[in-house]
Amino acid sequence: MWESLSTTGIRIIVTVAIMGAVIACIADAMGKRIGRAHVRLFGLRPRTNARILTVLGGALIGVLSVVTLAATSNTARVALFKLETITAQIKSLEKERNMISENLQKSKAEVDRQNKIITSLDEKIAVANKDLMAAKKEVDELNDSKNKLAGEVVKLQKNTKILRDGITIMRQGELLYRAGEVVYAGVMRGNLRHKENNIQLDWFMTSANSAALTKAGIEPKNPGDPMPQAIAFQNETLGRALDELNLAKNDKFFRVRALTNVMAGEISPCTLEIFDNVLVYANGTTLYRQEYNIRKNDSRVKENIMMELLTNVNRSAVAAGVLPDPISGNVGGMTADGVLKITSQLKGAGKHFLVAAKADGDIYTSGPVRIKFNVEKIQEE
Repeated sequence: MWESLSTTGIRIIVTVAIMGAVIACIADAMGKRIGRAHVRLFGLRPRTNARILTVLGGALIGVLSVVTLAATSNTARVALFKLETITAQIKSLEKERNMISENLQKSKAEVDRQNKIITSLDEKIAVANKDLMAAKKEVDELNDSKNKLAGEVVKLQKNTKILRDGITIMRQGELLYRAGEVVYAGVMRGNLRHKENNIQLDWFMTSANSAALTKAGIEPKNPGDPMPQAIAFQNETLGRALDELNLAKNDKFFRVRALTNVMAGEISPCTLEIFDNVLVYANGTTLYRQEYNIRKNDSRVKENIMMELLTNVNRSAVAAGVLPDPISGNVGGMTADGVLKITSQLKGAGKHFLVAAKADGDIYTSGPVRIKFNVEKIQEE
């Protein structure tokens, strides 16, 4: 307790104690004197006067003590004369503090809500930035594709100019390919590695382009000069073809066909058809057989029979899975020797005979259908 007293507080206590002692001594001396002298103040007895004097001395001590405190201590002075005002201010301040606390709590709640909104916006911004990056990447890819296409257009324009320059005036306006016509076809080996598939696909495309150039009558001016591009495909065609080759376990039949009528000097837009090249007829397999019994041995009738046989064989082969020519619808043909042989056999067969068409070698989906006829004369009973 004593350690917490300041120098000013000790000085006030000492002053009040000394002042109280002095006033008490003075009051005691005056009381004694009045008692000895038997002085009567206000008609009262001396003893009563001594008591009154003692009471006044004590009251004076209290008053002087308060006055001394007020004179020597600002804190005491404020406590004595401004205590109610200070109490009212304290209550007002406490009320204001409570209001501020409530507002602070509300502000904290609002800050938390705003922080949640900001967090949500940050997440949306992150997603938007991610989408923006993806969009920028797509734009870059599209720009790259655009630049590549522009380069291909320039290249195609150059090739077109070369093609047009290579066609003579006499051939201008000549139809080079009809829509759907086969430009080139070939069998590609399956069950190979990616590198080997790349090589054989490049070979096929080069061969197809060379075939188109040959038909157009275009040859390089100097040996070793690069050949112009005579055929064109959609961008994804070669990728699709390579994917199919990479997955193929068996051989594939590739066929390049013109999409539109192509005039001499024009680049031919083409499509690439891919089929499984499977064995349709083994060597010696009977494709078609028919028994005939005609009224008379007429050569003209037998010529019609031969044409009917070829038509039926063609129809049977197509139904079995051999791919026909898109323009003619035929799957093969007969050599001149074969035609002469069947004609001779039909002439010597009489009126009643059996004709069988057999595969002259293995026949695959890609064709062609090579056949040999066997005519058996049927004896009349």
